[in-house]
Order: sequence, then structure tokens, then C-alpha cells
Amino acid sequence: MKKLKLLLIGLTSISLLAACSFSQESSQDTSSNNDKTYSVIVPNGTPSLALANFYDESDSFSKVDVVAGSDPLVAAFTSKTYDIIVAPTNLGARFYNNSPDYLLYKTIVWGNLYLVSNSSLTSFEELNNKSVTLFGMNTTPDIIMKTLISYYDINVELNYVDDVQTANSMLVSSQTDIIVSAEPSLSKIRQNKDYYVMDLQEEYSKATNLVSYPQASVFFKKELQGEIDSVLEEIAHSVTKANEDPSQTAKNAVSMDESFASLGETVLIDAIPNCHFGIEESDKEAIEGYFNHMNTLGLSAQYGGKLPGEEFYYSI
Repeated sequence: MKKLKLLLIGLTSISLLAACSFSQESSQDTSSNNDKTYSVIVPNGTPSLALANFYDESDSFSKVDVVAGSDPLVAAFTSKTYDIIVAPTNLGARFYNNSPDYLLYKTIVWGNLYLVSNSSLTSFEELNNKSVTLFGMNTTPDIIMKTLISYYDINVELNYVDDVQTANSMLVSSQTDIIVSAEPSLSKIRQNKDYYVMDLQEEYSKATNLVSYPQASVFFKKELQGEIDSVLEEIAHSVTKANEDPSQTAKNAVSMDESFASLGETVLIDAIPNCHFGIEESDKEAIEGYFNHMNTLGLSAQYGGKLPGEEFYYSI
């Protein structure tokens, strides 16, 4: 395997705050491998977990940069310094609508969000006249919750915090009774208490008749179409293997990123089946449905104000 450099860039989701970095070198010597390699940037959490097998098994990349927050992804699309960008699907569409430099290959994360409560919660309608703490105003958790609140026609007070860790901490310390949480960090807090948990992906599917929502997707430089197909297929294989072999995926993830090492293999093995990894034959219907719901909520600017054309969707 080629020498790999893995950077963990600590950022908040809304402001650029440099925190820490580390590099990890592979012990394998591949000096005789002259094949072209590609640079990859991926957000930490479920998207990078989906790439753990690609990271461990592939010789097709020069580096995989694992980052926190949206700012480095925005910078990557703007600067065009990465060959492959894994990002929220709406973010990739927004940049495509502005300048079609990156195409969408596949959605790989179909939702990792859960409603979690200290008290009994058997249906979404039971949230009527209650308060829910969630992270990411005007981002995926907010969009999904508002879509469901509108669908069920109920009144819910939404209180926002900066990140999922803060929401989890507030639930654990009983500062709030109901939160929106996300895998894999949800599996960590469930080690110590059996919370009431509701799968928001299932609720979204019932409300919209769509398979789920396209949370994170793989984008690549338009100029590389045709040339990079085998690498994209390796990434798709990594996602499929995550579902088929959670144990090995967890092991690979721990060696990939120190945040996964802090969670531990046991937590990751529990979390992977709930991360909704998947490769669909076609993503277009689900993506357009998701964007149409965003438009209904007055958030069309989040995907660039218009539905991307057919050329946005790349198939091998």
C-alpha cells in the first residue's frame, strides 16, 4: 500500500477553527507501483466509516484526508484540490449548480439519524407539544425533522446545539429529555443506558414514499470521468463490505481515524448496521425528492436553487 497521510482537522460546523492533525504512514513499500493515484477528502463519522475498507485495501489513492465540519469540504469544492470529495449531497449539488466541476457518482450514506428519549416514545406523533434538542440548523437533521413535523402536522419546539456530541451530553445529563442523535456516537451512549430510540430514516420513508434521504455522496472531478471509474468502484465495494463485514470494517476504521479508535471496535460493530450504508442503482429520484422537500421548507439555496440536470448523475 502506498504511503498514506491522514489529517484530522478539527473544525466546528459553522466556523473555521484549526485544532489538530496527525499523519499515519503505511508500513508497506509500494515504490514499484507506478499507477496513478487520487486524493480524497471525507468528513468524519459515517462517511469516513463507509470508506474504512477502501482506506485499508486500496492502492488507488495518495491520501485520504478526514475532516470535521463543512468548511474544509466547501474549501475543497472551491479550490478543486481534491480528485474525490465525499460530502453532503446538497452541498455537492450546490457547487455543481454554480460550476459543474464535480459530478455525483453514488450516495453512500442513506441517513444515520435517530430520535432518542429518556422516556417512552412509540410514535412520532407523541412529540406534539414537546421539545426536541438537535444539531445543525438548516442542515440534514433540521430538514428531516421539519419534514416529519409538517407531515404529521404537529407542534414541536426545536432547540439547536452545535454538534451531536453536545446533544448526546445533554441527554445523558438529563438537561433535555429528547434529542436527535446520530451514529456511530449514538451507540457509544447506548452502552450505558437503554434509551428509547426511533429510526428517523424509517419515518422519512413512510412520509415521503422514498427509499430514504441521500445524506452523503461521492463526488469526483468531471475531467476524470472514465479514467477514475475503477477507483469509484473500489469505494462502492468498501460501502458494500461495511454492511457485509462490520467486524473487519470496524477494525479498519480504528486504524484509519483516531476518533474511531476512541469509540472502539465494539461500538463501531454495533453502529454499522444502523448507519444505513448502501449503493443504489439510481439515486436521482431520492435526491430530487429530498431537494423538493428542502424547497418546501424554504431551503432551496442549500442545494443551489434548482434541481441538477441529468449530467450531474454519473454512472459506470
